Amino acid sequence: MRTSRTRRGRSMLGPVSGSAISLLLLTGCASHAVPEPTSPVPADPGVWLAPDYADADGGTLETRELQGELCAIDDGVAVVSISWEDAPDGEDRVTAIRLEDESELWSVQDVDCGRDHAKDGAVALFERPAEGGGNLVHSVDIATGETDYTLDDLGYSGEVVGFAGDTLVYLASVEKEDGADQTGEDRWRHELLGYRDGALAWQVDLDFHVDCETAAALVACTNRDSTDATLVDAASGEASQVPVDGGGIKFPKIEWAVDGYVVAGRPDFLEDEVTRGYGLDGALVGEVEGERIGTAPLQTQLVLYPVEDLLRTDILASDAEGEVLLYWDDESALRFAESGESYEETDLPLGLFVASSADGGVLLFQTESDDAGGNGTLVTADGSQIGSVRHEGGLLEWRTMGGMIVSIDSDGATIHLPPGMG
Repeated sequence: MRTSRTRRGRSMLGPVSGSAISLLLLTGCASHAVPEPTSPVPADPGVWLAPDYADADGGTLETRELQGELCAIDDGVAVVSISWEDAPDGEDRVTAIRLEDESELWSVQDVDCGRDHAKDGAVALFERPAEGGGNLVHSVDIATGETDYTLDDLGYSGEVVGFAGDTLVYLASVEKEDGADQTGEDRWRHELLGYRDGALAWQVDLDFHVDCETAAALVACTNRDSTDATLVDAASGEASQVPVDGGGIKFPKIEWAVDGYVVAGRPDFLEDEVTRGYGLDGALVGEVEGERIGTAPLQTQLVLYPVEDLLRTDILASDAEGEVLLYWDDESALRFAESGESYEETDLPLGLFVASSADGGVLLFQTESDDAGGNGTLVTADGSQIGSVRHEGGLLEWRTMGGMIVSIDSDGATIHLPPGMG
């Protein structure tokens, strides 16, 4: 969970998730020159806010309530995985809803999908057949519901990791030859499988129990102790091993970059006041003192920066071209780069930065609330408020999907539509 925290007198605001968020008062002081730009940000286009939010004109935006896991939003269509508990027919299903009029475009029974398991207008639907059968993954066109291809050689146990470039990645668990005589994790070995256009492109064997995630065209698999990682180039299937223990940090938090990764201590187990950056070969690139909150937006594998940018401590947000939107001046005041105005000098409520449009023209902040739920405040690049959105209930996270503002809690998601769409 990312939270606001103060280190060396600096108030750090960044993208966060979690049921409890502490909002800190920003300190206003004299401005200084805007920092040098970051590198252009390789990102899924859907992570940037739709520019239409700039036309909110101070009004509260339309919302749509969806029960279940929101897997993807693409071209105005939401894909939702609904468990049997919420489905009217008592069956697991995945359904596609056109946001403009809430009509159901298609529905598939006995499958599910995970968040961010979509790429280029297609979503991966996971099917776990009855006992004795093998798992299946269907690549389904989001606009039509038609199946592009089905993967049917996945073994009985496993999970979809996600997309790395144009490669669908699946982690299979296979019983060892002597597995019947073993218990727990000793019973299984693991295979990382990369599929392209429905055909197996490569396979990497993993001996340890792993957590895998995709990052651009990279797949990173760490063991449960987070002491080392297997990195796989999704284009070629070439694998390499690198350390990720951060020079002795206990329970390290790993954040992947387009050319490497950074390692910091988890807040509850912080034993090392240094955040270190490494290249993909495991070589140390640089380090900064204290916990680094990070350039934003930052949503799992969807936004990736070079390691050197992730080690910077003067920038909170940049647009898709790397131009600075929000930065801290020499006196630790957060400022809008376009106007030079500090956040404290505006009339905005206290808040945490979440995301911006690709051109930086509209920014979203999670702002304070006196009751259950949460508020999102839309702001121009110079710090003027445009409008707001509201999430009712126990808010866990704000994020963007398919360019839309999404607020998520344990019961489902609310999609806050741009003006003119609802």
